[in-house]
Amino acid sequence: MLIFLSFGIAAAVLLWSTDLLNVGQQDFLLRAMRWWVLAIVPTVVGILPLKEIRENNHRWYGFVRWLKFALLWLAIIFILVGTTYFLRCIVGAEPVEDTESTMLRFVLTMMLSAFRAPICARGL
Repeated sequence: MLIFLSFGIAAAVLLWSTDLLNVGQQDFLLRAMRWWVLAIVPTVVGILPLKEIRENNHRWYGFVRWLKFALLWLAIIFILVGTTYFLRCIVGAEPVEDTESTMLRFVLTMMLSAFRAPICARGL
């Protein structure tokens, strides 16, 4: 679960650093990152060695088992909520008007039109 969270948060940060998202999509991405970061807490608490606090106590073992079960499902719920926000962010992501990809597309179009101009001139 921690591996998924680390890759998910890294992907969200990389997507955040690009110019491909508009303001609404950046808001969804920020919400996804918040839910995923929030999911780290129950995951880490769930892997703490709590059984050693009271050794040979069956009631304590039962409580720790149910606590870890609840924390795991809480983390899963947080991850699913964050994933829905992430999917809402990336569905229909289009470059906004002032991005580098738009500038690159513009430069390539200008270069192609410059190479086509002499060919058209020869035909006249």
